[in-house]
Amino acid sequence: MNSLDSGMIHSCQVLSATQNHRLDFTSGSVAFTAGQILTGSVSGATGTIKSVVLSSGSWASGNAAGYLILYNVSGTFGNETIHDDHDEGIETPGSATASGPVIPQTNGVGTPQTTTSSIHYACLFSSISVSGGIQIFDSGKYITANDIVFLPDNAVVQEGDYVTSSETGYNHTYRVEKVTTLYNKDGSIDHIEAQLKVVTKK
Repeated sequence: MNSLDSGMIHSCQVLSATQNHRLDFTSGSVAFTAGQILTGSVSGATGTIKSVVLSSGSWASGNAAGYLILYNVSGTFGNETIHDDHDEGIETPGSATASGPVIPQTNGVGTPQTTTSSIHYACLFSSISVSGGIQIFDSGKYITANDIVFLPDNAVVQEGDYVTSSETGYNHTYRVEKVTTLYNKDGSIDHIEAQLKVVTKK
């Protein structure tokens, strides 16, 4: 339990855009399921399955071949058995042999293809400053406000992500400007602080 757990009286959603990656596979014997976490049996690499493309063979015959589109990839997949995270006692996990590593996905002009994921957290908002005063743009006068949100130790957030909330006074879409991780004396993470920025019309 971190020092702010009892004070996390608000709720928010962190929106993150992550790069899509392609992972080829062969010898597929059980179909993968979109939305499940994929894991490499040797590397321990993981990624969330966005889509499954079957190019040849069949799952029933154990020779399915094709590729997976993954996001939130962590680690490096190799030439190894891969499986999704279905509970084996309830459903048979998807299984195949990967032909790693993953390949970043781009469109025809080289723009990275991304997937936006959202995670809800208990949090604590606070206004830390108001800077810039009234700024004049072509579309009118605006007030630039800076806020901060305290997030639990397991939160996944980085610069460039977005935070939304329906809390009174904080019902905006914010851009994460800076992330600071606060640690306990034993080296464990106590909480995470994200500095936010929103522009609202006066």
